[in-house]
Amino acid sequence: MAIDALNEELLTFGQAARRARPKGSSPAAPSTIWRWHSKGIAGVRLETLCLGGTRYTSAEALQRFFDAVTQVREEQGLASISPSDSGTRSQRTASRLQELGLTDD
Repeated sequence: MAIDALNEELLTFGQAARRARPKGSSPAAPSTIWRWHSKGIAGVRLETLCLGGTRYTSAEALQRFFDAVTQVREEQGLASISPSDSGTRSQRTASRLQELGLTDD
């Protein structure tokens, strides 16, 4: 879906960076918004448009982006990894690195 410039709340990348953060945390950098547009996350790219030489996104596009990334990660089983799963995976990784002789242990 494309951004509807007449009906969506347009945001500069700086404004979008301040919006794209959990309450109480530091704002994202505008370069993060650019990366979400240019490279994306999990194959999903943030919608933007260019008006008068300035690139914008929208509050609604941010929401669509977050929803799409969440959906892709849930489908891949990556949306929520419990601490116990993370520890198990770290142990497997450490064991494999040791098997390959890539650690000092």
